[in-house]
Amino acid sequence: MVIIGKFKGNTSSRQRILCLGTILLSACFSYPNVVFAEEKPIPAEYKELPTFNVMELGADPYGKKDSGPAFRKAAGSNRIIFVPPGKYRFSSTEKPPCCAYDPEAVLYSKMSNFLITGYGATLIADDSIALSGLLRVDQSKNFAIRGLSFRGSRKGLAPEKENGALGLTSVANFNVSDIQIGHGFEGNGDGIGGDWWVNGTIDNVSMDGVGHCHDVAYLQHVVFRHLRCRGQGPDGGSGMTGISFIEDPPNQKQNHTGVRIDSTNDVSIVDSKITNFDTAALVSTGHHYSFSNNTWYDNRGSSRVLGIGILIKTNPKYQGPPPHDIRIYDEFDRNTVAIKVDGQGGNSKRLIENVDIKAVFSENKKDVSLSGTFMRNVVNSD
Repeated sequence: MVIIGKFKGNTSSRQRILCLGTILLSACFSYPNVVFAEEKPIPAEYKELPTFNVMELGADPYGKKDSGPAFRKAAGSNRIIFVPPGKYRFSSTEKPPCCAYDPEAVLYSKMSNFLITGYGATLIADDSIALSGLLRVDQSKNFAIRGLSFRGSRKGLAPEKENGALGLTSVANFNVSDIQIGHGFEGNGDGIGGDWWVNGTIDNVSMDGVGHCHDVAYLQHVVFRHLRCRGQGPDGGSGMTGISFIEDPPNQKQNHTGVRIDSTNDVSIVDSKITNFDTAALVSTGHHYSFSNNTWYDNRGSSRVLGIGILIKTNPKYQGPPPHDIRIYDEFDRNTVAIKVDGQGGNSKRLIENVDIKAVFSENKKDVSLSGTFMRNVVNSD
């Protein structure tokens, strides 16, 4: 018999009980491809907040009943939302906040000053809500999400339909860390995606067998750090796009951050490893990107796409500025094309410019490919 206590008392005792619960539950449940991250202390800014335990609100850690209502009851500002170790199944949804978003199993909207922590907890999309996202945080600020694992479902979905694990829309001053995503997000599935991010960090995220790691638009001052992402297509081959920085026309008017963002700017991707995608990174608009100390390997493509490590290209459909001021100080190994800069979709007023490449290349079929004339100051000094 597994006994999971109710979590009251100070932070340190809560963490000790959580660790015990993780050991007990992991002995009973199977977590394929999940390695529990070490529980971290509650950050100082959240220590004095009241704790809302989703189990106390009716969530089922054995995955037999819908835990959606309990997670929704936990919503609110100025709190810790605590998810004890277990498997939580979701078979109901909420109305999406707007636009192109699908219904969400859990939607936390217009909240501030909160922590969602769930080391050893796995959120599972039931087959009945395959199209839905599992968790979306919308129009919120000053928060952290950490320790959760996500499992999706592609049952009954057409290849072009997109499901997602974690969505972030119109968010500011946030940290997402120690996240595991896998199973059920292959093909056109998305790990962590969204629009309108300001002052955020995505740190220590592992995705195994996803269609997209991050499908994002309209970011400002955002850092991606310690990503480990392996792609997978609908047929078991390569995933579609590892990280894509695009414009998202259906959601262009949904910026509720209070910060004007004309296009993605000041984004860093550091200390990460991305593999098995058609295109491991796509930059199609925005400026001041920094790629540093990453490894892009075995991105060999499929019948759909050639296979590219980092693709920088203009898109005539987008109104934002073409990509410019980009630094790439990375390692590329066994890709079909390591770096491709494609200016064919531009014109004399829409140039890709100021791309600084200082990379280490190993066993790629082609290291750097330049196509089109609409580019300026693209320097490969490897």
